[in-house]
Amino acid sequence: MEHKGCKVIGELAREIGVQEYRISYAHRHGKLPEPPRVGGKRVYDEAMAELVKAYFAEKDRAQGGS
Repeated sequence: MEHKGCKVIGELAREIGVQEYRISYAHRHGKLPEPPRVGGKRVYDEAMAELVKAYFAEKDRAQGGS
């Protein structure tokens, strides 16, 4: 990835342990704000990545996860 400190959706999905489509779904349905795109790919800086991680952590807790 050419943007220092940024991740594309696949990297972020692997890091937090969810499938890419779940992150895309959350963006499309207004659960998460859309990150900027570079070359057609979503690019997550540290702040956006933390927001996505927090969203899925809360979703997991609400569904009885740890």
